Amino acid sequence: MMAISDLTVRQAKAADKTYSLPDTDGLGLVVAPTGGKSWHLLPGQLSRDRPA
Repeated sequence: MMAISDLTVRQAKAADKTYSLPDTDGLGLVVAPTGGKSWHLLPGQLSRDRPA
């Protein structure tokens, strides 16, 4: 999986529902219906044998 580019983040538009664009290493860009954007850790993406 490739990292989300700056252009992709800038072009992410608000939709009727909140949606997530997955990035690398368990990160995701969440786009809210209001157009707000934030980074979140996506569940199930971190393994126990990898240091935090």
